[in-house]
Amino acid sequence: DGTRTFGVGSFRLLMGTFENEEFGTYTRYTYYRPEACVILSVNGKTLVLSGDSTESTRNLYDTLAAKTGLS
Repeated sequence: DGTRTFGVGSFRLLMGTFENEEFGTYTRYTYYRPEACVILSVNGKTLVLSGDSTESTRNLYDTLAAKTGLS
């Protein structure tokens, strides 16, 4: 979780720049209260993503892992 400092929030989606103790400032594109999320950290920047379910988030993770050669 975090505090949105810039972006959009609705009953369904949270998107934009957020801040928390764990990641500092990070970019988030998730559904509201995701069951699971994918966290990408590159060059000191963090991106948090989720699908609308644990299964769709897992599919997102698997796709990213395959395309980056990490699977």
